[in-house]
Amino acid sequence: MVHLLATFNYNGTYLARIGRDIQVKSLSTADTSEVPATRRTVKYSGAVEDTSAGLDHPPVPADLTLIIKGEGIEVTSPYLGSETGTLPDGKGFPEWLAQHSPAMAGRGFQMIEPIKSRESAEGLGEELYDHYAPDLFKKAFWMLVDARGKNFRTIQIYTDNPDIPWELMRPVRANGKERQTF
Repeated sequence: MVHLLATFNYNGTYLARIGRDIQVKSLSTADTSEVPATRRTVKYSGAVEDTSAGLDHPPVPADLTLIIKGEGIEVTSPYLGSETGTLPDGKGFPEWLAQHSPAMAGRGFQMIEPIKSRESAEGLGEELYDHYAPDLFKKAFWMLVDARGKNFRTIQIYTDNPDIPWELMRPVRANGKERQTF
């Protein structure tokens, strides 16, 4: 089984990314009766290759893109290039998140004051970043902060694990200084 990932760009602008799991196996001559008939291809004037398209307002590419599949992560940026690695061990993460999430306040738990709720969310964001953010992401994030400053605006995340609340993370430099907002 392999995972095929295709990225579509138009004139250097990101359009889409799709992924599929594909299983490749060889067929013996005895198995050829089970091979499905191939689809016929018809070409005519006006087919896709004869069509041009224009984008009036092309999307701006993200400053930093994370692609997470299983335990693997790819971090890409038009300013830094691309690097791959693995996620930190997430053992016990769902239970930890269930116990610490400020969202739990409205789910049968006593409501807490807004100030305490914000403090709780900030603490959660710090813990999330410190213990669950991949090192590759931390490295790329701070490289872009240093290189782009206020022009570093967008992070795009593609993941097959929607349980990690990335938007709550509060990054901090390795020396413990410059803790960022959500």
